Amino acid sequence: MALRIWDGCGWEGSLGFRSLQNKSLVEVDIENKIRMHDHLRDLGRDLAKDQTLPRRIWRTEDFEDLFLQSSVVTEVRGICMRWTKNEVPSFSGCKMRNLQLLDIDGGGDLTESILRLVHSTNLIWFRRHNCGGHSSLPSWISMMKLRVLEMEGWNSKKWWQKESQPPLQLRELRIYSSETLRSLPDFFGKLANLQHLSLSHLGSLEMLPDSLGNLTNLQHINLSHSPALKWLPDSLGNLKNLQHINLSYSSLNWLPNSFGNLKNLQHINLSYSSLNRLPDSFGNLTKLKYLDLRGCLNLTMSTQTLRTILRDVTEFHHSEGVDHDRSDPPEQDSEAVGWELFGTGHGQDSEAVGWEPFGTGHGQDSEAVGLGHGSERFERLGPGQWWCCSIL
Repeated sequence: MALRIWDGCGWEGSLGFRSLQNKSLVEVDIENKIRMHDHLRDLGRDLAKDQTLPRRIWRTEDFEDLFLQSSVVTEVRGICMRWTKNEVPSFSGCKMRNLQLLDIDGGGDLTESILRLVHSTNLIWFRRHNCGGHSSLPSWISMMKLRVLEMEGWNSKKWWQKESQPPLQLRELRIYSSETLRSLPDFFGKLANLQHLSLSHLGSLEMLPDSLGNLTNLQHINLSHSPALKWLPDSLGNLKNLQHINLSYSSLNWLPNSFGNLKNLQHINLSYSSLNRLPDSFGNLTKLKYLDLRGCLNLTMSTQTLRTILRDVTEFHHSEGVDHDRSDPPEQDSEAVGWELFGTGHGQDSEAVGWEPFGTGHGQDSEAVGLGHGSERFERLGPGQWWCCSIL
């Protein structure tokens, strides 16, 4: 997200960030979050304090000062504020024409007061909390340069009051925590530059439009925790650049056969979904590195299908309920990572509790997981666990 915002500001995000990394001023942690050096953080804060009115506002005292400004054009570039007070401050009516970042959470009245001040054509990131009572986004806010849009609790089918308002330069769209949003608007397929789509924790979302297939620049899709979503359009297979998809905790029973056309897909999370089968084309995903099938209690597949799927996978998560044929262990390559029984298996006194990787497959005495003989060897299978595999 940060890189998309920086790109929107006219700064070469990737190059600039790499330069900061090389100087040990920033790093990316295990959760993919950017961490900055204390010196860089303190420098930014000191620069903000030296100005009469900071250009980037995150402190309550600066936020209150904003409302006391006379009716002039302010130089505020960014607002990130969680307002916890009960009263809403009175404001002078100053207009923010240079605002680029807006992230405000403080109840409906406060949000409306702030939005009335936004008359910027340079807005790049807009995050809006508690959207449940709104029928559309404010028509006076320009979305021409918007790169990131996040909305919590959005319920309306009509997002824009004007046809010219949709953010055609949008790179990232996040809609979450809504219990009434059932579908996406017609303009959705026009967001041709979209790279990241997250529609999570949407209790009533039933379908995605066929125009989803028009978003050929999409790289990441998150549809997790959408219990009403039962199918995906065939046009999903048009997303040739898709690398990551999360369908966990959904009610999907099946995936379209076009799923196998996603040649660049590397990461799939299907955990705790209602899937009962995978499409025959699933084996075409030759770049797949990560597959999570934990909690897929209805899913069945043949040994041959599973062996094909795992051909290039380096991380595989599997749990009780994924049924496939039992057979002898596969041939082990000298470089392959094996799988070791760490509970007890079929034909023993107690139920199997799982398998874990061991060594390099050089003929260890412990039993390997049985996936059947075949020419495919799991040479690249690395970290992963099969928890509670009582059906194996």
